[in-house]
Amino acid sequence: MPRFIALLIIGFGAFFNGFCRFGTAATSAERSGWIYQHFGANGIAIGLMLLGSVLSGFGISMGRK
Repeated sequence: MPRFIALLIIGFGAFFNGFCRFGTAATSAERSGWIYQHFGANGIAIGLMLLGSVLSGFGISMGRK
């Protein structure tokens, strides 16, 4: 499987997971993390959406070449 397809799948999956988690309470494992301590529960969701957007962008740029 080409790498750009894997990046697109992982990127869109991470973005969708962050979108679904936005506004929900964090789990106990997430509460101990650096992102939760600095940005709160919605920071985790925003971080996932940002990560998904970056990975999708890399996948799109790799696929266009």
